[in-house]
Amino acid sequence: MNCRRAECAVRSFLAIVVAGLSLFVVSPAVAQDETDREPYRDPFLAALRSAAVPGWGQFHLGHDERGTVYMTVAILPIAVASGVVGVPVIDDEDFERTLGVSVYVAWALLAAVDAHEIAERLNLENGYGLEFRAGTPLAPGREPDPRVTITLLRRHF
Repeated sequence: MNCRRAECAVRSFLAIVVAGLSLFVVSPAVAQDETDREPYRDPFLAALRSAAVPGWGQFHLGHDERGTVYMTVAILPIAVASGVVGVPVIDDEDFERTLGVSVYVAWALLAAVDAHEIAERLNLENGYGLEFRAGTPLAPGREPDPRVTITLLRRHF
């Protein structure tokens, strides 16, 4: 297929946006369990989603406003990297693309860290935390150790 540079850039940009939105639409909803307690939210999965498409992890966790901000701001570096939008003070096209990709990656990492922290906070608020107990054996067959051991409470999938 033969197209001008601007047409190809617009098509690439639209393909990326459609792919990102389709991932959001297809994401599975987290079901409530029979006790109406919020389910455990995997922080790694939330971070992975936001690293792939900034805002997807926030949407998955129910923070729609944050997800919208992350997803909307991520469009600008994609547009710069694909050549749809130019930076007026930069004349070098390769530098513009590198700048766009770099800003997008940094934004995706920021979104991933934010989604991870939101998931951890939601888990703690819903009782998925750590219990500290003294006098529990650290390994099978060993004497109880008076030092503190840590166990995860109420984690279910």
